[in-house]
Amino acid sequence: MELAAIASNKNHTFNVASFDLLATIHQDLTDTTCHTCGQGPADIFFLLDSSGSEGTANFLKQLEFVNSVANEFDFGPDLTQIGLATFGTGASLEIPINRYHIKTEFMQNVLRVPFRDGESNLHLGLELARTQLSDSFLPTKSHRFAIILTDGRSLEHERTVQEANRLHMAGVETFVIGIGSDVDESELLDVASDKAHVYRVNTFQQLDTIHRQIVDRICAEKTVFPTTTPLPTTKSTTTHKPTSPTTIGTTTTTKPACGPKVADILFVLDSSDSEGPENFKKILDFVYNFARQFAIGVNNVLFSLMTYSSNVNVRFYFNTYTSRNNVLNAIQNTSYIGLGTNTSDALHVARTEIFQTQHGSRPNATNIVIVITDGRSRNPNATIAEATQLKKTADVFSIGIGPEVDQHELSAIASKPSYVMQVNSFELLHTIQDKITEAACSGRT
Repeated sequence: MELAAIASNKNHTFNVASFDLLATIHQDLTDTTCHTCGQGPADIFFLLDSSGSEGTANFLKQLEFVNSVANEFDFGPDLTQIGLATFGTGASLEIPINRYHIKTEFMQNVLRVPFRDGESNLHLGLELARTQLSDSFLPTKSHRFAIILTDGRSLEHERTVQEANRLHMAGVETFVIGIGSDVDESELLDVASDKAHVYRVNTFQQLDTIHRQIVDRICAEKTVFPTTTPLPTTKSTTTHKPTSPTTIGTTTTTKPACGPKVADILFVLDSSDSEGPENFKKILDFVYNFARQFAIGVNNVLFSLMTYSSNVNVRFYFNTYTSRNNVLNAIQNTSYIGLGTNTSDALHVARTEIFQTQHGSRPNATNIVIVITDGRSRNPNATIAEATQLKKTADVFSIGIGPEVDQHELSAIASKPSYVMQVNSFELLHTIQDKITEAACSGRT
């Protein structure tokens, strides 16, 4: 027990029967302490807030954090390359990503980076990061990561979100570290690849407590080689805003690698009496977190959302919102209705109204429908008949919540058995997020 308590984790605990046997664990110890960080080369780019809110002493804490992370990697053109930029009134390229292939030289020059002061034009820094991590600048295929540190909010939020989306679409895994109490939580989530890539610390002094988490996450993601080319033109799926970002000591999950998609994704949400407003909000959270994983736009993924109870309410069509922020805000602002469960009418509207060109449905996009319900429909026969017609033009997923759902009906709604998913409670919706994303990514072409 004491050995386990002392060690960082169970893999760092070794035991031998006698001193004479110490030599037998030499290789195991070496392999553990000098671990290989994933497979293939990695390009890591740091973007540091150098605005007036920081000050010289706190800026130095950021530089020390960069070196703490860098010290964990082996440098070289075929191993790890690290670059660094700062943003304030403008963006400054302090260390190009391919300049130093010797770790000590890189770390020495990090500590020479000056504090620049000024405003907080994060969008300029993100644009610079994208340039440094682009295929034209780094023609060798590699895992690419951006790590952004900030203690405030950007001066131009919309432009910041636009540049963050471009960075994501370029295949860059983007981490964001918010420092202190003045950060914009919503903006952190917009800039990061997903909620699991957001970290929060209360002070600059606490940065050192999360460097190992960042390193471990990068190493884990290096084990699966990224792809920036689209999968077969399948439709992708998505969902709502994270309840809270990652904080010190939190273990996170990995983001499904789905690549750029051309897809029209419709959510059909049960808003009947059996749910109640609190549980309906949990559904919206799931939808938000799902949706924000994808590149949203006219050349990628578009979303539509409808709710149903006794009546069907189309909340927005595919061409109502074509920007990431607007889609996510619309999901958040969807209201709860109550009353009955008219699933058949909802599927009829999906088939005859939503997937139409006048409402933004695209002929080159894969159609995906995700139905979420906690009960059984008012007219099961009509529901099954409508689902049968809808499945001719779309991949249909059904998600059942709780004990009152009709298993037969869920199966009849879904395009195939693997597209049926069920959780015991609304609180457990997040446990199937990766599964539904991966299934949607591998849907029909």
